[in-house]
Amino acid sequence: SVSRAHILNHSIGNPDPIPHVYRPPILVDPADDREKLFQTLVGQGPSANQRYRRKKVIDACIWPPAAASFGAYLEDNGITAAMAETSTVLNLMALSALLPAAFIGARKAPVRDAVFWLLLAVAFVGPFMWIITEFAAAWRTDLSAALWLSIAATMAIFGFTAAFDRDAWQLAPILWPLMLGLGILAAIWSGHAASKPIADQPSGWIVLHIAVSVATYALVTLAAVAASAGILQERAMKAKKPTSLTRALPPITACDDMVIRLLAIAETVLVLGLITGMTLNYAQSGQLIEFDH
Repeated sequence: SVSRAHILNHSIGNPDPIPHVYRPPILVDPADDREKLFQTLVGQGPSANQRYRRKKVIDACIWPPAAASFGAYLEDNGITAAMAETSTVLNLMALSALLPAAFIGARKAPVRDAVFWLLLAVAFVGPFMWIITEFAAAWRTDLSAALWLSIAATMAIFGFTAAFDRDAWQLAPILWPLMLGLGILAAIWSGHAASKPIADQPSGWIVLHIAVSVATYALVTLAAVAASAGILQERAMKAKKPTSLTRALPPITACDDMVIRLLAIAETVLVLGLITGMTLNYAQSGQLIEFDH
């Protein structure tokens, strides 16, 4: 998931080219003289061996003939293993942040107290830190990144909704285990090869388009959870057998109201996403709509 330019940037400033910490990529012109460019980026270096290793990374990052052996170089020098280890640590950190919140339904008398807000804050910070770390080098487009981004957005919008709606916080017994399940799926999928990043530094329009699109996903997710809570309440009422879960969920009328409000807001945000998407597409290709995603 780390771009070649990013590995190049990290390797120049460190004796061993292992990307433990993300830094902005260095932009270089492949047309420049190879030795001149190498001297400009690396300089004399602390030792001939370290300079040789760094030069190999530069060759693989910049010149196509050397790029064929780039994967083998990463494997031989342990960089691939270090990247996988870093990804595993990040996934475990994000999952551990979601785990306590997933058992909110186990509380005997769930209330919107300090414990609730603390669990919500932790459940948001874990996925958010995953995003900050993994998106530092480039804007990722793979499924794992999309899931973690959606989880963080859903937690953020749920917190905002719970603060202003007296019944919305009661969706937590369904929402938070769902987010944990999505997090597990994201962690499993992170072992697959990442898709090509959009850009090292996406433009403001791209960021706005992605933000409103992810907000739409989060709002629709919350609406689906509210609808599920209403179905469970209805079934328990008809069977006259309420459970500990249904007692912790909002009333049926509150669920219906939330579904309508959330879908109305999601539709408005979706229109904004379509407008920003068409603007970007027209600026790039001259066409308003292309059904490519």
